[in-house]
This record gives sequence, structure tokens and C-alpha cells, in this order.
Amino acid sequence: MGDDKKTEVIVSGLEMSQSLDRKMDKISDIQFSPDGKDLYFSGIQDGMSRLFKSNEVLYDAETSEIISFRISPNSSDYALLRRDNHYHRRGKDQIIINDQEYSDRFVEAKEFFFSPDSRKLVIVGIQYDDESTDDPNKENAEYIHVYNTQNGEKDISGPYRSIHCPTFNEDGSRLACIVLKTGENNFFLKVDEEEYKLDIASKGRKGEKVFLGLKFSINESDNKEVLEIMTNRNNRIEKKVFAVPNSKEEKEVIRMWRQEGEEGLF
Repeated sequence: MGDDKKTEVIVSGLEMSQSLDRKMDKISDIQFSPDGKDLYFSGIQDGMSRLFKSNEVLYDAETSEIISFRISPNSSDYALLRRDNHYHRRGKDQIIINDQEYSDRFVEAKEFFFSPDSRKLVIVGIQYDDESTDDPNKENAEYIHVYNTQNGEKDISGPYRSIHCPTFNEDGSRLACIVLKTGENNFFLKVDEEEYKLDIASKGRKGEKVFLGLKFSINESDNKEVLEIMTNRNNRIEKKVFAVPNSKEEKEVIRMWRQEGEEGLF
């Protein structure tokens, strides 16, 4: 934009018209907070990549680039991915949560999102390992990073050949996804720390072609939590339902069942 112009955002359909009193070279992304009270946007100003909350600068990435950001469901937290093009070619992306910079770096972050209760942030992708390796499985392995937005702690799961459909339940207390493990031909359903083998082989297929989505719901008959798994098998759309074990005893029953020779859950 020219030096004599001002960036202006007009929101139609709402009783709001906000003029941003800043000259911007580029605006990359604009989002409302979930409560609708604030406007967030990222962009380039004076050659610097920055995240704004209305006219307030929330984060200044300086010579790095903000490639994406998220606002938590309670509208109190933010997270962003910062790309440093001067860093190692396979470790350019770094996560920032509420000004806290984590040392983890990613070759590629496939997905990142907050839990419904805003207490966790999940990143799924290929993490950068600064230790040299000739193992292509390790080099391209995918991991699940779960960050606690309250205390800064994190949990890491992996490595996996691929990860698909990461999904929280309604209150954010449980996380499920589909994973393909190194050395395995069958996909696994991962619910928190537990993994359950599915009777679905990869056969060289990419998981995104097989799995269409996961969804937590409540079974009306017994009021227990279940997982609905949507699949595309041989061009047939199917829905499978998995009763999520809650107690230690229920998990032990499933382990015993698997050890008795069942190929998988479905």
C-alpha cells in the first residue's frame, strides 16, 4: 500500500466499523475472537511480521514470518507458527504460545489447534531433529505435540509413519487420532496414551484417503462416550463406532481381548 493510505477493515452485518490506525505492507490473515469482541490479524509492517489484536501488537516476529495463528475458544490465548527462513532448511517452523517460545522446530506442521476447553494446544507434523540420521523413516516421521497452555508443559507422542484426524472430545479431556506405526501394516486408533489396532491395512494407501473423520459422541442407551470413525473402504463410506474405555478395568478387558488373537477392532 502507498504511504498515504490507511488499512481499513469494514465488518458488514454487525454494528461495527473499525479503522486500523496502522499503515501495513501486507495483511496475511484476519480472524475474530470466538466471543466476537476482538479482531486479530497478522501481516507485514515496516518489513516486520507481526500479530495484532486491533491496534495492539501482540507479537513481533521481526525478520521471521508468521505463517499462521489460532485464537483459543475462550478468547484468552493465542498461538502462532513462526517461520525462520534463515534457520536450517528442515527446521524452519517454531511454535509460540502467549509470547512463550518453545524450542521445538518443525519441518512441516500439518495441523495445530486448541482443545475446546482452551487448556491444550495440539500440533501434528514432522518435527526437526538436529541429530543427523540416514534413516528415512525417522527423518520423515510424524509426531503429536500437546502443549498445556496453563503451565507450559508438553507431551510428545511418536514417531509414526502418519497421523490422521486428531480430534478432542467435547470438554477437551480426551484426544483421539488414527496412526500408522513404523513396522506395522494396520492402522491404529490412538485414544490418549492407549493404542487399539484396527482391522484396516494401509496397503500403501495414504490415511487421508481411508479415514474421513473422527467424532466423539454420547451413546444414548448407556450414556457412555463413543468414537465414530468414518472410513472410505473400496469407495464405500462406512461408519464404525468404538466404545471409549474409561476405567482401568475396561482398558484391561480390551487388552486381554486383543491378546487372544483378534486381528483388530473392526
